[in-house]
Amino acid sequence: MTCIPANRSELLQVFAQVAQGFSDVQRQVEAREARLKHALDALEQIRTTSPWSRSGLAPDHPFLTFAKACQNNLDERFDTWIKNVRAYERNTQFRSKFGDSLLVFVFGKVKAGKSSLGNYLAYGCTEPDAQLIAQAQPKPEFFSETSTQLCEQTSDAQIRENGCFGVDAVEATSAIQGFRLPGLTWVDSPGLHSVNAGNGELTKDYVDAADLVVFLSKSESPGRRSDLDEARALLQRDKNMLVLLTGSDENDVDVNDDGEVVETLIMKSDSARQLQIGYFIQALREFAPDCSLDDLKVQSISSCYAEQGPAEKQQERWQASGLGDFAGEIGRLAVAEGLQIKQQVPSKNLQAFCRQLRESIGLQQALLSELQSELAKARKELKNNTERVLSQLQQRLPMEIDKLADQYALNDQGFSDACWVLFDRQFAECAGALCEPIGQKFEDLGHTAQSVAPADKALPGFAARKRSVSYQSRRNEGIGKAGGGGLGGWGGAEAGAAFGTLIAPGAGTIIFGLIGAALGGWMGAKAGGAAGGHFDETTEFEIIVGDNRDEVSLSTREHFIDYAKERLKQLYLQLDALCFVDVSTWLSSLSQALQNLDDLAVQQINDISKELDHGPA
Repeated sequence: MTCIPANRSELLQVFAQVAQGFSDVQRQVEAREARLKHALDALEQIRTTSPWSRSGLAPDHPFLTFAKACQNNLDERFDTWIKNVRAYERNTQFRSKFGDSLLVFVFGKVKAGKSSLGNYLAYGCTEPDAQLIAQAQPKPEFFSETSTQLCEQTSDAQIRENGCFGVDAVEATSAIQGFRLPGLTWVDSPGLHSVNAGNGELTKDYVDAADLVVFLSKSESPGRRSDLDEARALLQRDKNMLVLLTGSDENDVDVNDDGEVVETLIMKSDSARQLQIGYFIQALREFAPDCSLDDLKVQSISSCYAEQGPAEKQQERWQASGLGDFAGEIGRLAVAEGLQIKQQVPSKNLQAFCRQLRESIGLQQALLSELQSELAKARKELKNNTERVLSQLQQRLPMEIDKLADQYALNDQGFSDACWVLFDRQFAECAGALCEPIGQKFEDLGHTAQSVAPADKALPGFAARKRSVSYQSRRNEGIGKAGGGGLGGWGGAEAGAAFGTLIAPGAGTIIFGLIGAALGGWMGAKAGGAAGGHFDETTEFEIIVGDNRDEVSLSTREHFIDYAKERLKQLYLQLDALCFVDVSTWLSSLSQALQNLDDLAVQQINDISKELDHGPA
């Protein structure tokens, strides 16, 4: 049907024609919601396994203090997240009960005419009696959702039993109430500006579930600031909205032929109604300059006028009351745009939720980035302190080892024992200073560090430094010379004397005897020395000229420095694992889960935008 519904019955037929066709869209949204919920659940599981209680850091360590403060901020933001998720889920659950119909949410102040309009659409009467309720066809199914705790509370059972909305009762609508007809779900909310805070909040929770918001404002005061404020908020939520100025009627007072005063309910003049509409639009434009009003429809109606009069006048009064225009507008939405609206509203809600998630994810990631930066600083500080400890050992050990090398020279066992005692003492002292700032005691960790000790703890041994010396004995050569000289001298003297006697007896004998003795002694000594030299001896032996303590000290220093490096490396890894590794792993996992959620949110936003622009793929 493309023409404007001529009456209420034709409007209901329009909704009945569009009661089908929503299931595929609903399944698509539910699939997206399921993926999003899975990512949120994974994130929540990681968050609840916070490693702070297991950290080996001292309670007053700067990083732990900072981390706990950040954790509190994380928890607050996650709690807000969970609250928003639950509100979204509640809206989704509410919507899922009416997924095959156009969901119209009537929004406005208490006593703005919401209940009267709802009853009229349900029964053709603003205050139906029991007979009309019992005989109505099609019969509306009334319901109530999440009642507030008020003395006038209308329970689900009560409204089902009553079969209509209460009219002119104080705080009559104290819950999310509504009725369902084929293709239409009409929801009458608690008053937006209700004195009961719970009512207003309840309305805001559920308004996002609507396909169409019908915003009601009394025609006698159409531009109140409170109405304009809420209308702007709805426009900023990108809701499809239709504004109705209710009560656009007045009593016409006349005197009949009998002189009696007669009051007749008539519609306000067209000019007055147009002035009211223009006034509301202008006031809203000035109050909300950031909102586009090009597509906003504002209509003036009176359901009380429509229901009065004889049956043959009902269709005429329907049109005159403004409900004809209202029915035409909502009918066009249902027929031409109903399926698209139904598709867009949950998709837009999901898209808006994803955008909210992304904003919050950005804040969470910034906080995690601060935590990771502080963690990196704390780990760097531990690394730097470890290097300082090594530097201290490199300064202390060599001098002490040199002293021990002098003290225990050539005493391997004594030197080895003394060096290990020295190392253990120095290492424990320096490592204790490393452990203390992060709340650990080295003696509680020492057994683990000892596991890196070399299998063979023996140090290089001492050795004496010696030199070989050779000694050649010439005793036999001397004896030969003496013997040879004696024999030669005797022989030479005899020969020289004999010769001298021949030449000059007397004096010649003496002179040549002396010369012969000298020559004979010299020649005999030479010959005797040469002969005796063949019997001389050469003796070799070693003498101690020092030891290798310098080499031992140098090698021992290198040995212990290398050992200190390995032990400090293991101690650093142990302290890092005890204090930081679990935290780092948790932060990385949480950051990755946030990134996964952000990626999914971006994908959902982009996919929904494409579908809204071009339709489903």
